Amino acid sequence: MSGYFKASFMSVMLTSCFTQCEPSREKMTPLQVLERYIDVSTGMDDVKQRAILLSLTGGALHAALEGATDEAIEEAFIARELELDNFVVISETEHTPVERDIAFLISYYDSSDGKKKDERPLVSVRNTVRMFKQDGVWSVVDVIGAEGSEITFGLTPDAIISGSD
Repeated sequence: MSGYFKASFMSVMLTSCFTQCEPSREKMTPLQVLERYIDVSTGMDDVKQRAILLSLTGGALHAALEGATDEAIEEAFIARELELDNFVVISETEHTPVERDIAFLISYYDSSDGKKKDERPLVSVRNTVRMFKQDGVWSVVDVIGAEGSEITFGLTPDAIISGSD
């Protein structure tokens, strides 16, 4: 295959995968919306990606993201250099057909201080978000709050600081 043909073929394949692999916004479940929000927020490398977060949020969370300065977005999402390690749903509580809470545990490596991979702390946070469905689309509308956090440092396996007790 020629280089041009290979590049064109790969472009078509990637485009079709993105349109078929990720459901349209209207077809996303509350969990898919939350997972997408976490993927984007922990992997941001450009302030312009705030638009993706805005498309996944509603209510007070949307207003806070919309009203934040570029510098605040940079500090909160980009400068932190997080590497997602694990995401586990603990529970899902349906309050009404259009409102539910999702409790989850998220673990990530914080490399903000430039440490080597094996020296970075593994941070685990248990949190709950409120999801709301409006006009047929689920959105993250509120972060209800952390229920506990734990930091495991890479220096020794027993070095754990727990904030849930």
